[in-house]
Amino acid sequence: TAQKVQLLETVDPIARLKLAIQWLSEHLAEQDVAESIAKDVQDGVDKQQREFLLRRQLDAVRKELAELNGDPEDESDDYRARVEAADLPEHVREAALKEVEKLERSSDQSPEGSWIRTWLDTVLELPWTERTEDAYDIRGAQEVLDAEHAGLADVKERITEYLAVRKRRADRGLGVVGGRRGGAVLALVGPPGVGKTSLG
Repeated sequence: TAQKVQLLETVDPIARLKLAIQWLSEHLAEQDVAESIAKDVQDGVDKQQREFLLRRQLDAVRKELAELNGDPEDESDDYRARVEAADLPEHVREAALKEVEKLERSSDQSPEGSWIRTWLDTVLELPWTERTEDAYDIRGAQEVLDAEHAGLADVKERITEYLAVRKRRADRGLGVVGGRRGGAVLALVGPPGVGKTSLG
């Protein structure tokens, strides 16, 4: 190579020695970097293998525990059973079963799996078949609003006005304003920090 030729062409033994030491130290530095990179790569591979093995062992332990306790071994099976056992409207049941199928296809580490589980838990906790009677106690509502929220006079007035209109329509046997059976939605609009969320 060119370095060997240059070394042989150098006549002065001290200059030749300095040149050899310089190249040797550069070579050793390169070797150190290469070894460090190889070690980091190997550590990463070892960590991935270890994590994989631990996850497999964890799955095996969960499966064993599920068999001992008589629980479904797969979490998605548990969600499927819960959805099918729940008293849900048909369109909600269909949507929930679609989400269970997505959960079955997703991996344990997938962030989508955690979103689906949260969504399913929320759907299963909602009281789909429970009904309550609307209360139109305007004075009571005003007292609650005054006791729990300082200020916000315009908002409180709008809420009591809404209740008064609902009460009057119910007394006359009329439907909800806008024709929606489920009621209307009040939109509280205003700058941040004025108490909209606390009223909700």
